[in-house]
Amino acid sequence: MNAFFLKYFREILLVVFAIIITFFILKIYGKSNDNGELIKYKLEVLDKQISDLYNQRKSLDSSINVHNENIKKIDQAINNLKIEKTTINRFYEVKENEIKNADAKKVDSLLRLRYRY
Repeated sequence: MNAFFLKYFREILLVVFAIIITFFILKIYGKSNDNGELIKYKLEVLDKQISDLYNQRKSLDSSINVHNENIKKIDQAINNLKIEKTTINRFYEVKENEIKNADAKKVDSLLRLRYRY
């Protein structure tokens, strides 16, 4: 038996390598069991999740727009307060200058008008 293997060793190796190469070629290019239904299901689930995320993004965008409008209103109110503050400061500057330049009788009458006594 050993003599047989030694005599045909090269041919035996060629046959074994040919079988191995044929196996790998069939494995690579042969029809694979790809579970098409499973892949379709996974794609449908991913599509559903993507559409849910898209709807959430639209909802968040609309709420962000509402908050931005509220911020603009508050900024406008702050700017109006600054204008009113400037107007009031000017009014009291005028009154201060009026009192500085007035005599005692005029100061007394201004205070009477203001505090009603």
